[in-house]
Amino acid sequence: MINTGFKTPDLLFGTRRGQASTEMLVTVATILVFTIPIILLLFALSQYGQESTSIAQAHATVRIISDSINTVYIQGPGAEKSLLVGIPGNADLLKVENGEVSLILRTSGGMYEASNPLLTNASAGSDFSNKSGLLPVKIKNENGVVVVYG
Repeated sequence: MINTGFKTPDLLFGTRRGQASTEMLVTVATILVFTIPIILLLFALSQYGQESTSIAQAHATVRIISDSINTVYIQGPGAEKSLLVGIPGNADLLKVENGEVSLILRTSGGMYEASNPLLTNASAGSDFSNKSGLLPVKIKNENGVVVVYG
């Protein structure tokens, strides 16, 4: 090998470090380009899953309350029953009127109402608006009139 006396400048080593940094940035950018849409898709799917779960919970809650109202009505005056029902977090209003129990939910598609019919015209003895979580409910048959307290 012939020695020309030429020394490799430090600039050459600096470009190798620059190339490594550029490759690292390109790798990180590529990973982000693929993962961000996947994360957003998973978030959208989980939001949809949460809404469908709250709708199913609302239907179950309304059914339990209406079945209990019907049971207390059939048992006659003086009968009463206590319940602990789960109200979804996006619930707006629980209504007991006009021969049905309804639970109104706020969803991404607008308002959703889950309802179940009753054998009698029951009434709400307390306000059920903007309540969520576990809610104690007491149902009383007061001389043939079923009243729901919460």
